[in-house]
Amino acid sequence: MSALGFGPPPLAIGDSSWDGAGNRGTVRVGAALGVFARGMLAEMDVALGEWFAVAPRALAAWSIERVRTINVPGLSFVMARIEQGWPSTGRCGVGTCH
Repeated sequence: MSALGFGPPPLAIGDSSWDGAGNRGTVRVGAALGVFARGMLAEMDVALGEWFAVAPRALAAWSIERVRTINVPGLSFVMARIEQGWPSTGRCGVGTCH
């Protein structure tokens, strides 16, 4: 997460937290959250603007499956890798996105 620009560089003790079970781990840096499965970043919870800033680098490095926005309740993106690119589908819970 810090390689994508989350948190102050360099991270110090207390700037991030980690929790894991089995082959899944959750890393929190500030308000951003990343879920890693088998060592690969699979899910993120970030502000919408942060996602637009990190998406090219994140998708180039990992097979991210889902991104949830923390500042637009109910909005999420689901990614599917194709031969050239990462089309995403935005989803918004009924009555939650404004």
